[in-house]
Amino acid sequence: MSQYTGYPCVLSSISNPSIMKFTKLICGLSLILSSCSQHPDNLIRTIEADINQVARLPLQSLTDRIEFVRLETSKDFLISSISKIVFHGQRIYILDVQSQKVFCFDRSGKGIFCINSKGKGPGEYVAVQDIAINNSNNTLELLDRYNLHLLQYDLDGRFIKNQRLPLETSFFAVSNKGRYLLYNQFINQSLRPEYQHSLFFSTLKDTVFSGVLPFYHNCERLTTHWPLSKCGDLITFYSGYLDTIYEFEDERINKYFVDFKNYGIPMNKLVKTLDLEAGNEITKLYNHIAVKSAFSDANRIYFEISKDGLKGLPSVLYNKRTQKSLVFYQLEDNIDGLPSGDVEGFFEGSLIVIHEAIDLIKVPKIVSDTYGSLKGLNENDNPVIGFYHLK
Repeated sequence: MSQYTGYPCVLSSISNPSIMKFTKLICGLSLILSSCSQHPDNLIRTIEADINQVARLPLQSLTDRIEFVRLETSKDFLISSISKIVFHGQRIYILDVQSQKVFCFDRSGKGIFCINSKGKGPGEYVAVQDIAINNSNNTLELLDRYNLHLLQYDLDGRFIKNQRLPLETSFFAVSNKGRYLLYNQFINQSLRPEYQHSLFFSTLKDTVFSGVLPFYHNCERLTTHWPLSKCGDLITFYSGYLDTIYEFEDERINKYFVDFKNYGIPMNKLVKTLDLEAGNEITKLYNHIAVKSAFSDANRIYFEISKDGLKGLPSVLYNKRTQKSLVFYQLEDNIDGLPSGDVEGFFEGSLIVIHEAIDLIKVPKIVSDTYGSLKGLNENDNPVIGFYHLK
């Protein structure tokens, strides 16, 4: 096991405090940041993902069983699309960016409440962009990217308060100890070049933060989907269309490089190419293979591969214990009789796959007695959550 002891943590002044105040805080925080960058448990690993060795196998061959949960479809619980899904105990929280609503269901799919508070008044949001559960105080938090606010609710959907964010934030996550990871998708031009980072640690009570991930010039447009996800104690982060996956567990930071063999372009070479050939940056961006999305739990990492010209969408399932990876094609268009779907994370050892109802009803055996919970499913029903219990 190789250990990583040189993680680039840099101090950044986000709220423009005076130079004197900033200088005084550097000494006090340097020990904290040093422990961040040289934590003895930090590690680097390489995940091999050779697309010349792609398996073609049904997803159920990796599972012991599949469980489907139908989400209640009613006038108060109509989902346009699932942007992000978060599990907490026996509840399922769903962000629907398209309708600007947050829904809560129980594990059987019964609707519990819906937050629909778009506006500019107290307790309202202009543009909710992300959600997370804060286990340190048992609250549901919504990111209003437009107003730079976190809106805090109790787990039953009752509004508590607004929390002002200290910097522009595109997405966020909260550790079990209440430590925030704030991701800024676009560069803050007001910061000095050496302080320009895209990912920050924060307690939201400070005006000084540790910059975790350096901001790569001309790469701000690369992130797609929701780059931060959480499962158990782990927060996973990926910067879209690059080759690295990060895991955060309190003070511990793990870094996984994905080796695409002869198909990959190293991150530093990609960045240099984008800088020197700005006029061709879109062509260059889509002419290499990279990580498109990533999720992890204590035992595995799942991520998808993106490359212009590849047929289908290869995926990788990496076993942390054996350090072996399986590269396989996601099953689309009902190949081998399985419904198509989007993987959205892990929960209790299962891959979470979101299926549109219209795709499921195209597969007769899915709505037969084998999966009795889907009997009577209509094409206009809410999406269905698939729990693919891995072997």
